[in-house]
Amino acid sequence: MSDNKQHLADGRERLREMAETQAGGRVSTSDQGPATLSAELIEELLHNLRVHQIELEIQNEELRRGLVERDAAQARYVDLYDHAPVGYCTLSESGVIEQTNLMAAALLTVKRAELIEKSFTDFVLTEDQDTFYLLRKGTLNSGIPQQAELRLVKADGSFFWAQLAATAGECDAGSKLLRLVLSDI
Repeated sequence: MSDNKQHLADGRERLREMAETQAGGRVSTSDQGPATLSAELIEELLHNLRVHQIELEIQNEELRRGLVERDAAQARYVDLYDHAPVGYCTLSESGVIEQTNLMAAALLTVKRAELIEKSFTDFVLTEDQDTFYLLRKGTLNSGIPQQAELRLVKADGSFFWAQLAATAGECDAGSKLLRLVLSDI
């Protein structure tokens, strides 16, 4: 049995023991048919139902605690991501911005919602388009992180020098994506 399956089996057994303790002890099972239900058997069945109810209540409480912990971890992640001192962007394989943080929007002086679904090249100075193309293609094709310095265009048309650090990744559907870290240099 694999470690995960053994862990799950142990967890179920532990839950069963906890429920049995709370329900008042272990009872034996019976193979009698429904026509021969005695008061004793009915009592045993009710006891088993109570044990299962307690097991479900314990599982629900553990699930609730797990969800609270997950939500707290997710809130910490979102806070770290959004308030990082560098810009983060996730691009599709074709260079379309899928996700971005608040700092990337601030660097480009654009609202975050306005960045989503735009081509990142819209924010790269025309003279630096080739540099970005080589960075994007090189990272996606090799899977090796790469860096480049180029000029990014702000909403007012002015530009600033930025260092881009690119890493390749995959989305759940299996298509490639590019993660960019933007730093104003």
